[in-house]
This record gives sequence, C-alpha cells and structure tokens, in this order.
Amino acid sequence: MNDTTQSRIRHIFLSPRPHFPLNTVADLLEMPPAELKKEIEDGGIVAVSTGMGVRVTREEMVAAALSRWELR
Repeated sequence: MNDTTQSRIRHIFLSPRPHFPLNTVADLLEMPPAELKKEIEDGGIVAVSTGMGVRVTREEMVAAALSRWELR
C-alpha cells in the first residue's frame, strides 16, 4: 500500500465531517466517478440527499473503505 492510499484511509477514518461530496468520495476511495455512481445505483454504497446535494455519510465511507482495502 502506498503513502497516498494510507493518507486517504486516514482521512476517511479521522475526518470529523458527517458526510462527503461524491467527488471527494471517488477520490478518497480511489475509484472513477462512473464506478462510484454504479456502486450507488447498485446499493453497494448508500448516498443521502442533504441541503448541500447528494452526499455519502462518514459511516458509509468507513464501511466502503473496509470493504475496499484489507484490514491491517
């Protein structure tokens, strides 16, 4: 695992944000936006509508990170 991936994982787990915009989610999970949209459509990642637009909750980001990278 490279330093960039480790930094992204730390950001996901340590961020105080309650939710993340979709472009940030795609960047942090190292996936193309089209793949993220497919994951949301398929229910693999749950997105919620907020006053700021569609977002992914911090808890959902943690779950996605745990399924994307091995635990160590």
